Amino acid sequence: MKDVIKKISAFTMAFTLLGTGTAITSSIAPQLNCVITASAAESVTSKFSDVNPGDWFAEAVQFVYDRYIMNGTSDNTFSPQAEVTREQFVTALFNMADDPQKYDNTYDNCFTDVGKDKWYTTPIMWAYHWGITSGYGSKFGVGDKISREQLVTMLYNYETKFKKRPCNAPSNALGKFDDRKDVSGFALTPMRWAVSQKIISGKGDNKLAPNDTATRAECAQVIKNYLVKGNMPVDRLMAVVRSEIGYKEGANNYNKYAEEFDSKYPNWYNGKKNNNPWCDIFVDWCFLKAFGYNKAQSLLCQTDNSTGAGCLNSMNFYKNNGQFIPRGNGVPKPGDQIFFYYPSDKQYHTGIVESVDSSKVYTIEGNAGNQVARRSYSLKNSSIVGYGRPAY
Repeated sequence: MKDVIKKISAFTMAFTLLGTGTAITSSIAPQLNCVITASAAESVTSKFSDVNPGDWFAEAVQFVYDRYIMNGTSDNTFSPQAEVTREQFVTALFNMADDPQKYDNTYDNCFTDVGKDKWYTTPIMWAYHWGITSGYGSKFGVGDKISREQLVTMLYNYETKFKKRPCNAPSNALGKFDDRKDVSGFALTPMRWAVSQKIISGKGDNKLAPNDTATRAECAQVIKNYLVKGNMPVDRLMAVVRSEIGYKEGANNYNKYAEEFDSKYPNWYNGKKNNNPWCDIFVDWCFLKAFGYNKAQSLLCQTDNSTGAGCLNSMNFYKNNGQFIPRGNGVPKPGDQIFFYYPSDKQYHTGIVESVDSSKVYTIEGNAGNQVARRSYSLKNSSIVGYGRPAY
């Protein structure tokens, strides 16, 4: 078992229990803050008998499994060809958002087929109020299979209405597909965007197959493409950061992040760093996993053999490159590196900004009570020195 305590999600439950005949009780599924011991991040081609090394979806399944986005349908099956329902994909988007600002459990009976206290109630209400889905008149369509164009449209609405990012695509983006006229009017712009961003591709024979039902394998691939291939680097980083929540250090500050740098990337720092405070090492490791060696160093304003693993050093890297925002001089953004100084201990500390509202900044930090954990602070907290802003 992996030494990680992971926040359970309704999406993981939905995909784990799909087709097993196991009921999800209201006392468990809606409680998004309960924890379980997560299974080891192992090779899915070893764990699942229906995922083989040569399968086109194998890497995508590994991606979503490692990040606790999707699990198996049993201990040894993933069921890649099983069909996905509308509420399952909406819950995926809800969990991808993973933002303290979004949790509003107030029940709003806007759909006649969405009851109280179901595992999907909160995600559907969230998606409806953000304009990600409008359902079918008075119904959401619980249990209905989701088509490829519906899936892409929800993802497009998530990107434009929840993330509030513009999505442009050339009008001829679907030109190579013989069945492009089968794309519904509501899905035309989203499909152009998804194809142009390489988030979705055809199914062979120049077919986009917009009205085919999406499978679990396709869902995993679309999620991976969205978080990795698209122009969304902060989302890419945060997917890595969130997957580490709950990791606990060993004795004498031992941690896997410094161990990996010491053993695999010895030139990143100017010496071995394990058995030391590791909040800044955690940040570096997350960037390394999200972007690769060279890009991570560039974003962090670092170079090989720099002193590196230290909050003050990292903060100065940003300052020397004109990428530091002192507290009170600007609004932090998700993906910023936050820096603290505690005068009584004469200690610096750091983490990564997850989200911001009108009064608070929400973070994920390594070495926070000897583990990776979420924290929140007033924007006026005097311990906050400021924020380093990578040039994403």
